[in-house]
Amino acid sequence: MHYLGQFIAVVVAETYEQARAPPTN
Repeated sequence: MHYLGQFIAVVVAETYEQARAPPTN
């Protein structure tokens, strides 16, 4: 199932970016 891998990659990328640089706007 490639969907699972893609979904996880997107979620991880978004979470990692938010945790690294939270939006201050």
